[in-house]
Amino acid sequence: MRAIVLLLAASLGPCLTEGAARADEGLTVDTLPSGATLILEPRPGVATFAATLFVHGGAFEDPEDAPGLTTVLSRLLMRGSRSKTADAFALEVESAGATVTPFSGMLGFGLSAEGPS
Repeated sequence: MRAIVLLLAASLGPCLTEGAARADEGLTVDTLPSGATLILEPRPGVATFAATLFVHGGAFEDPEDAPGLTTVLSRLLMRGSRSKTADAFALEVESAGATVTPFSGMLGFGLSAEGPS
């Protein structure tokens, strides 16, 4: 599966690696070392950001014997990790005035985030 990350933030432009390709006026596309595609649209003067981590492999990819698997997986993304509990993560996100929401669909699943830049 190949992740596509869409980040809309004025301050994230410098994060691109050297040699980024310009896909469209105001849009920059780059491939990260992990193979993920990073798409940036800088918005000067905007005090917020929106980001989406999209992973190909939604309900159409669920095994026949496990329908709903990607829906469950998208919810598990918010359950914490070895280094951070779900409650600690939620507190950090909320303290920053941001939101992080899991999603799943027919073609993919992932996380969406919004907040102050």
